[in-house]
Amino acid sequence: MALEIRHNRAEHAHENFQFRRIAQGLDAFFEQKGWDGLLIGNPESEDFSRFRADAILIYNHGFLIIDLKDYQGNIELPKHDDDFGMLAWYNESEKDKTRLEIKGGARFLNPFRQLKSYRQVMYDIINSNLFLKDNINPSRTCALNLFSGAIQLNRETPRNIPYYKITQESDFYDFLYDYNSPNTYSKEVADALNNIFPAPIWEAHHEVQIEEEIAPKRIYEIDGDVENEIKSFLQEEGSGILVLESMDYSKRDDWMRYILSESATYNIPQTETWTHSTRIRRKIKLRSGIAPDSLFNTIYGGKSDTKEDKNSDVEEDNNEETEDLIEVIPIKSDDLLDKSAVVILQEAHLVSRSLHQSELLRFGSGRLLEDLILFLDLESTNRKLICIGDPFSLSYGNDEESGIALETLKELFKGKIQLFRQTPQRTNTTGIHKQRVSLATSINDKVFNKLLYGWNTTDVLQSNKSNSLALLKQWFSKPLTAEPTQSVLFFTNDLALSTNIWIKKNCLNNSSDLAIGDLLLLNNNVNIPDDTGFGNPARLYNGMYIVVKETSEPHTETIIINKQSKQQITLQYIKLKVQCLSLENKQDAEIWLNDTYFKSNGKLSKEEQIALRIFTSKKLKSFKKANPFEQSGEFKALQQNSQNALLKKQIENFTRQLASGEKVKGKLNEAEVNYRKLENKYKRKYNHRVLMEILSNDPILNAINATYGWCTTVHKAVGSVFQDIIINAKQGEFNGVGNASYFRWLYSGLSTAQSRVYVSNPIEIDPFMDCQFEDVVEDGWRENITRQNNSFEFDDFEIPERFSGALTSELNQNAKAAICLFAESIEKSGVLLERTQKSGDYISKAYFSTPNNGVGDLVMIFNNNGSGKVTSIRPERNGEAIMEFIEKGISNILSLSNNETTDEVSFPDDFRKEIYKDLIERSIQIDSELKLVKSHDYHDIFVLLKGDSKVKFRLGYNGSGMFTSVKVLAKSNSNISIELHNLFFADE
Repeated sequence: MALEIRHNRAEHAHENFQFRRIAQGLDAFFEQKGWDGLLIGNPESEDFSRFRADAILIYNHGFLIIDLKDYQGNIELPKHDDDFGMLAWYNESEKDKTRLEIKGGARFLNPFRQLKSYRQVMYDIINSNLFLKDNINPSRTCALNLFSGAIQLNRETPRNIPYYKITQESDFYDFLYDYNSPNTYSKEVADALNNIFPAPIWEAHHEVQIEEEIAPKRIYEIDGDVENEIKSFLQEEGSGILVLESMDYSKRDDWMRYILSESATYNIPQTETWTHSTRIRRKIKLRSGIAPDSLFNTIYGGKSDTKEDKNSDVEEDNNEETEDLIEVIPIKSDDLLDKSAVVILQEAHLVSRSLHQSELLRFGSGRLLEDLILFLDLESTNRKLICIGDPFSLSYGNDEESGIALETLKELFKGKIQLFRQTPQRTNTTGIHKQRVSLATSINDKVFNKLLYGWNTTDVLQSNKSNSLALLKQWFSKPLTAEPTQSVLFFTNDLALSTNIWIKKNCLNNSSDLAIGDLLLLNNNVNIPDDTGFGNPARLYNGMYIVVKETSEPHTETIIINKQSKQQITLQYIKLKVQCLSLENKQDAEIWLNDTYFKSNGKLSKEEQIALRIFTSKKLKSFKKANPFEQSGEFKALQQNSQNALLKKQIENFTRQLASGEKVKGKLNEAEVNYRKLENKYKRKYNHRVLMEILSNDPILNAINATYGWCTTVHKAVGSVFQDIIINAKQGEFNGVGNASYFRWLYSGLSTAQSRVYVSNPIEIDPFMDCQFEDVVEDGWRENITRQNNSFEFDDFEIPERFSGALTSELNQNAKAAICLFAESIEKSGVLLERTQKSGDYISKAYFSTPNNGVGDLVMIFNNNGSGKVTSIRPERNGEAIMEFIEKGISNILSLSNNETTDEVSFPDDFRKEIYKDLIERSIQIDSELKLVKSHDYHDIFVLLKGDSKVKFRLGYNGSGMFTSVKVLAKSNSNISIELHNLFFADE
């Protein structure tokens, strides 16, 4: 067979060049030696994304993990063995003696730490596969740094790490000849590695060669404020959490790049970048070029535990397995993560503490964020977690339980948590950006009283039914040959399904049933095995797109879920030939579709979930019958365990002694219990392996869960990017819009579009939409003397000397001032102040003589509140005859009160601020002047001036940021009242 060479093209040209040199040489060398082997360049696995070696090689004499280094000259390694993985390596130039640091990629301090990590991941890879586990000894896997050379080392590698080697390209062939280990090539091992690391066949010759561009190291410039936050956090000793928030994904990606580029500066031994899932990993990689690791593949995969979840609706039968199996994938050991590592959690807003599990599988506790904090063990290590996310986006779960929700993080971690939030800023002129900023500002301020669309002809367009249907025909009249660049977003799956069916009938004209040309969106992860030996095995992931090329035979499984009632559930499947649009090579594949899931539009009933579990249990039982534990590798390992022979010997001896009358029954029971524990340990490993094997390889259990892909929900689209979208902005009759949930949903939908957003059924919110206008006062500026809501206070009021003798000292300062101002006004009518009296805590009385009117003494009441402010003024006795003079006196107080001046007061610093500024700007446009003269809780007082006309009015508002009323208090004429109405409601 000679050497099989496969290669995934690397991002950097020099890596492709170096691999080509090595591959060409090895191809000839293996042919000369008659060796067999498999070389995979740039091996990539979504399931083991932490493994990022430049190549792997399995051949007649060993298994190698290879990392390529394009350096030559003197290589300066740490002098002491203890520092070999803890200090930086350097490449020294012989010409000018300059030193260049040799890093272990972007994540590790030096190349040894990098390869050590990859080798540890390879342990998990080997143990996860039956063929590899039986044929490859991970402890005898070689980790090799292969330098382009020629190189001179200042020392040999430490003897306590015999698995690690350093060599150069010119010596590589001698190394392969001299190296020898029990690990050897076989077709089964090669097929297993090809399945885990799918890659196309390497082409030895191309007509055009890409020239390498040598560019200086990029400096990632970020805002000074966040840079200081990051530096301060990285410099601190001990563990901690830093939360970085921005609505701009390019900012978030720059922060990630900056941390990766700067981490070595702070001697951080390991820097990891993780994200929610493989689906989100793909999205980040496409936009940024950096591929974080999936949390599900990174923190889960420890020793499995299968739970028997008994359901009351299922009758147990001793002769048949009908239990509901939930495979629990426990949290891994944290051995691969340095105790001082920094972990970047990118798109942390998608990682939630909310419970999630499927019908057959649960990862850890089912609460991803909680398991992450447990895995990191921040309390007992010096690890640091940096959560980078969008604070305004939807999450995969409760928004208040996401990886950037401070209260949730405080519950999970008792140490120091720092926050940096970049406030929404209009740094972009596009309409989509402005619309997102408006929504983000409302979410940030927790005020949801304004939702207006900045309609334009470029990127934010209102789309009626006719226009939306025309766009669907324009976008989807032909089967797609690549991932869709347009999408239609709804609130519910049912709404999306209706439009998907319309597209089938009216755009593709292929009926309402599943047909050729249909676009499907996956909702689970599945394997596509290669049964022929000539294709590329592949794996499809949640969020990928496929297009139907052919439909073939159906398959049904009828399951009895309740023997007493004979209740049956039929599970339906259909075999499809599809093209995988989301894979780079867009390969064709044959795969089964879970038609029950598909026809129920992405949800299984409780009874269907039970049936699926019973069906899986039957498959498991059948597989175990054909592949019993006694013939398994786990049973073989049990027999080879030294404790097995020892316990069996003890049981045999204790049984013989018990038969002879010796009192060893307790010891016998203990030995039998210990043996059962040991046996159960290996049976659990066996059960886990066979269950995962049938879930991965059984063609029916490995069926895809899918829905139509042209239209989907906003929740499903979170993290995706399209050029254009149509979004139906109406959620439903009973869903409110003036709340955080709606604004966050709409923001997330708009965030998926790069070029154009077509908004169907837009709902606009205006803070004055329910505001009532009231004008019942007569023309002529006159204060209302009966108002009880006014309160007057008089700062630094000087008591006129002529009144000082009439004022009792018991009165408060505001009452004295009000009485004096009233007396000054009314004395012109011959009414004179004689004396005053305090009557309780809230009433002051003033007694006036009326010598020229013959009506008797006038008694006025001046009420005050608990803070001493005068709240009302009214006559108590003998006021009827001189009411005209009394009204003038009260008007004098109103006009002179500090509270009722027409000078502007400071604007409130809340949601009203921008709205009031906008009203003032609008008043200027109509040649008027609007002044805020008093600010109260839940209402403010304004005066609108235009020429010689003026109107005073009260503007009421509520706690949710909506204005409730405009009430005219006084006006000079009716025309100014009309101007006021137009100021608020001209657009109606």
